[in-house]
Amino acid sequence: MANRLQFEISPYLLQHAHNPVDWYAWSEEAFKEAKEKNKPILISIGYAACHWCHVMEHESFEDATVAAYMNEHFVNIKVDREELPAVDHFYMDALQAMNGQGGWPLNVFVTPDKKPFYGGTYFPPQPLYNRISWMDVLQRIQYAWVHRGDEISAQAEQLTAFLKNAANATQSKELTPFSNQDLALAVKNLLLFGDKECGGFGGAPKFPGIMSIQFLLETHWQTNDVEALNHALFSVDALLRGGIYDCIGAGMCRYTVDKEWLIPHFEKMLYDNALLLSVLCDAYATTKKEVYSIIIDNLVSFLNRELKNENHLYYCAIDADADGEEGAFYYWTYNELKTFLTPEEMAFVESHLDVSEQGNWEGKNILHVDDVALFSKEHTHFENIRAKILQQRAKRNRPLTDDKALLSWNALLNWSLAKAARVLQNSQYLDAALSQMQSILALFDISGTPGHVYKNGQLKHMVNLDDYVFLSRALIELNNATGDHQWLELAKEILHRIDALFYHQEQQVYYFSSAQHHEILVQKIDEYDGSIPSSNAVLTEVLMVLGIVFNNQEWIAKADHLMLQIKSKAIRNPYSYAFWNIVARRDNVGYQVIHCNESQFQTIKSHYLPEGHFVVTTEKLATEGNPKKDVNGDEMMLLCDKVSCNKFSVQELRTNIRLKSL
Repeated sequence: MANRLQFEISPYLLQHAHNPVDWYAWSEEAFKEAKEKNKPILISIGYAACHWCHVMEHESFEDATVAAYMNEHFVNIKVDREELPAVDHFYMDALQAMNGQGGWPLNVFVTPDKKPFYGGTYFPPQPLYNRISWMDVLQRIQYAWVHRGDEISAQAEQLTAFLKNAANATQSKELTPFSNQDLALAVKNLLLFGDKECGGFGGAPKFPGIMSIQFLLETHWQTNDVEALNHALFSVDALLRGGIYDCIGAGMCRYTVDKEWLIPHFEKMLYDNALLLSVLCDAYATTKKEVYSIIIDNLVSFLNRELKNENHLYYCAIDADADGEEGAFYYWTYNELKTFLTPEEMAFVESHLDVSEQGNWEGKNILHVDDVALFSKEHTHFENIRAKILQQRAKRNRPLTDDKALLSWNALLNWSLAKAARVLQNSQYLDAALSQMQSILALFDISGTPGHVYKNGQLKHMVNLDDYVFLSRALIELNNATGDHQWLELAKEILHRIDALFYHQEQQVYYFSSAQHHEILVQKIDEYDGSIPSSNAVLTEVLMVLGIVFNNQEWIAKADHLMLQIKSKAIRNPYSYAFWNIVARRDNVGYQVIHCNESQFQTIKSHYLPEGHFVVTTEKLATEGNPKKDVNGDEMMLLCDKVSCNKFSVQELRTNIRLKSL
């Protein structure tokens, strides 16, 4: 018999709709039930592509005996972390405060008034891996609730008070902006964390670290730092050579369990691939290597083929598991490959794709290239092999696709698509970005009451800061790709909404959730990069750019203040604050808004200028009183930063702001 989750739209919640556990979705009804019956609440948080979430479901939540105990003694709530990121943030912070670590599935026990008192991640059905069993956890919590309820309530109050205090913004008295020396120290600290042997940063488990790679690439652009450039490109190529990147169908997995990038956690997330697309644009712009443009095309093809829906929105993720086994869709045995590859082709994959009879992982082969150059046009032999393997793979049972669409992640991809369209001068990418943006604006009801999640005509959950921030940044990038001023006007409108909904005047910060969001106990400041850039860091850039475009000194002042508050953390921990350092680097050079006519725009728009943005001046804009209307014909253009505007010719512009031609 199906439980309440059958009425939800989240694929993750629907996966649990036939569990014998009497699950609630996140709702006041669940908390009311707990209060009336004086029961503790289990909040179990995960996402559709999460391997260990599936494992715990099969081992425990599908077990009738376990479910009966949970139903008798607890009120049980299932949460899709992607639908309710603010809920996930709060309880993940609580878990990390309790245990010093986190992850998914996130299982946290709370009082009927939502205050956490105990939690953990995966629990096995029997004691294993130095973990107690799930049934042991349930029985201990139930016993403590009955016999030591006052202690639990006091512990929950204390932990919640700690989290509230930790979330309060403390205003730094340091009033000096980022200097060249500060940024050089951030680069030095980041390179010390770099893996010189395998690329990337840190050890296993190994995450892509895209924002950190971008920071190093932009450092080289400004300072000609060869070490920064070398580690950035080495890291990009290491990702593309590793098992983390699907060399057959394209697309990057979430992370690898080893430092060599070989063994991925096989789920493919939209945001990871949006970020990969962005950094590949930077690598191409920096090196002019055609192979990067080919990989970009492969990546866009993958996104359109496997994650795009009929409405031009993009789905969240592709699961790690197929046929109940992680990675089964992607790996191959030696004998399987022999059934459809010729002896010559088998010799090639043995030499260049790490294929062997014994395999490179548990007797199987995770295919990956030994040289990024294999993706280039001259390697037609590899392209033919890729096509044959992809054709055979299409006959397998596909992993689940998490087919909901998120505003924030779609906006993040749109930002990258528009960037790729401009950098590579590719009209197909631009058409895709424009179609997607029109769908975002319509289906997420941006002009009305926007929602965070869209699926099958339904819009759910209030927007968060990253929804609006990534949307405004994508609109700025669409303007840079098209020269169409309407996108800047809409970005300005979105920024006004951000100020109204998320800015706390007294604290002088932007919270992740609006004041209207009553589902969580503590408002969080999204300060550091996680799997996606910090929404406050991206917002700082939006404030700066739109402040210059529309001559809004209040927005510029807010951006300056946010950077001052983050400076010491960003220098000490550049990996976790990489996008802040990118913004600071661009501000240090000077954000440039170039007012030009259509002809000038077409000439310079593809140049590599990370801190540059465009306003294409038309006759209509001039007659409406555009304050920068004194652009002088075809020979001169206006260059504005946050303190002044000056006229330059194209040649002078190239000299003064170091435009680098593609």
